[in-house]
Amino acid sequence: MLSGGAGPPLGRPGRKYPMSSRISLKIDGQLTFAQIGEVLGISPNTAASRYRYALEKLRRLLEKDK
Repeated sequence: MLSGGAGPPLGRPGRKYPMSSRISLKIDGQLTFAQIGEVLGISPNTAASRYRYALEKLRRLLEKDK
């Protein structure tokens, strides 16, 4: 299990996280993609691409609400 620093452990590998949680791990948790990969049980490159796709989806949703 990975700790985000001062807070509680963030999870275990293989656990599915919703889009908002994946973004939170990077922004709020200030984790590197290597650390996010460890939490999610995926490679750092996969973590980076999922983060990018989640941001793109969030942008589309925000544009749709305008």
